[in-house]
Amino acid sequence: MSKAPVQILVCSDEYAYHQRHQELDKLVETGEEIDREIPYWHVDAGCLAMVILPATVAEGLGARFAGAIDHAG
Repeated sequence: MSKAPVQILVCSDEYAYHQRHQELDKLVETGEEIDREIPYWHVDAGCLAMVILPATVAEGLGARFAGAIDHAG
């Protein structure tokens, strides 16, 4: 992997997600951000990775997934 000419790193950003979901078109009728029990910023990043992997293979390139988990948090 260290010799690959291109590497794609999919990241999630909780702060950016909340900033976007505090804009007027994303607020509930009370003017507040929707309270979500699931950290969707991770879900969105996972969905992106699931699209990138088969698209890469479809182009005749190799692809793999490598993840990191923060067990301290």
